[in-house]
Amino acid sequence: MRHGSHGDDPQAFTSTITFTERGECCGVTLRSLFRTKQQRDEVVERYHAIEGAEQTLSRLAEYLGTDQRSAE
Repeated sequence: MRHGSHGDDPQAFTSTITFTERGECCGVTLRSLFRTKQQRDEVVERYHAIEGAEQTLSRLAEYLGTDQRSAE
């Protein structure tokens, strides 16, 4: 998915969510691609992107009825 205010937003970035089958479980990978390291750092620091992703995964686990996150 593309994050940005409009089509040619210079601050826009792309995020990919990948689901991987792991036996009876499913792995989830969130990746975001930024134009620069500075842009990435701003999103992480100013908008707390890591915490937001963790909250999103927690809500998904709650919705699915299980919390099987693992540190990778």
